[in-house]
Amino acid sequence: MRIYILGCRVLTRELSALIAGSKNDIDLAWMPQGMHDTPVILHNQLESALEELYRQIDKKMQKRVPDYIVLGYGLCSKSIVGLKAEKIPLVAPRTEDCIGLFLGSQDRYLDYFSRYQGTYWLNSRWVEDCPDIDDDFEDRLREEYMEQYEDEDTVDYLMDMHRESLRNYQYVGYIGTDTFDDTREKEQAKKFAARNSLQFLEKEGNNCILQKMVNADFDEKNFLIVPPGYKIEYTNGPERIIAVPV
Repeated sequence: MRIYILGCRVLTRELSALIAGSKNDIDLAWMPQGMHDTPVILHNQLESALEELYRQIDKKMQKRVPDYIVLGYGLCSKSIVGLKAEKIPLVAPRTEDCIGLFLGSQDRYLDYFSRYQGTYWLNSRWVEDCPDIDDDFEDRLREEYMEQYEDEDTVDYLMDMHRESLRNYQYVGYIGTDTFDDTREKEQAKKFAARNSLQFLEKEGNNCILQKMVNADFDEKNFLIVPPGYKIEYTNGPERIIAVPV
């Protein structure tokens, strides 16, 4: 089985480890992390990446055509909605975002989001790539605002707005992994929680959806398979995404 995965870089550690042990022939293209904050831009980047893959296939730059193109993304602020399958089936996990992928199921995701409302979720890659939780982030943010606006009142207002956004949270939730020793990242997440007077939660991750992804075990509960000539559409139902004709 040949699989082409178009994945968010937040999945680097887990997917890389799983691919190394997979019997399938897997190509992996990484996309920038954190683009869910701008879903229109993320959608356009994913669309361009799919177009580039098909261009390479048409030009025979890809020596072997994949059997499936798999999105290493959840719904991610609906950024995957509208993506089309052309000549190759497109596969998308049925999760809201990468947190569901790290937890191992949409059901577990919904359970935790119900029980721990107002949680700032992190894992090792988010700690590594998210400057917002660094000890000196507010100092650096103030300096950036001062360079941009050169007005103390404006900077004070913007800093208050930043702190206000954190008041919507009650917890910092850290998703652990057995892929590697992540003690340093967990301690940094604990410090971030303490600095902002938030409760710290630790939950064990589960790679079962990512494992299914590299094994091409695309069961209907966890994955949507979009046939050629169809596109991804959003639904309010429990399946979250469906395939509709283009």
